[in-house]
Amino acid sequence: MPFWLQIIVVASTLAGLGIAGLAVWAGLRGWAGARDAEVDAVTAELKEVVQHQAVALAAAERRIQNLEAIVTSQEWDSLQEGKPLIELEDAEPADAERAGQIARGLKV
Repeated sequence: MPFWLQIIVVASTLAGLGIAGLAVWAGLRGWAGARDAEVDAVTAELKEVVQHQAVALAAAERRIQNLEAIVTSQEWDSLQEGKPLIELEDAEPADAERAGQIARGLKV
């Protein structure tokens, strides 16, 4: 076989392998891109869930604080013991006073 024919055979083989490798590489990049999009969508959904849970946790903490203020207020103790309540006159009631007002509104 002549030398120039051997060069053509080797060059065409290498070119075919290069094209096949390029096709595989491009296919893998397309698969990775689709997977990245899926991961991004799931991550966004999880961020939304975490934000919703943070809001719910903050609301629950406020509610627990209000309940603790009601139960630990002097008005609650007075109601439980049957003592008369003393009214405080402030322009704007504080949280503890508001809790006392709520406690007075409860029927024991």
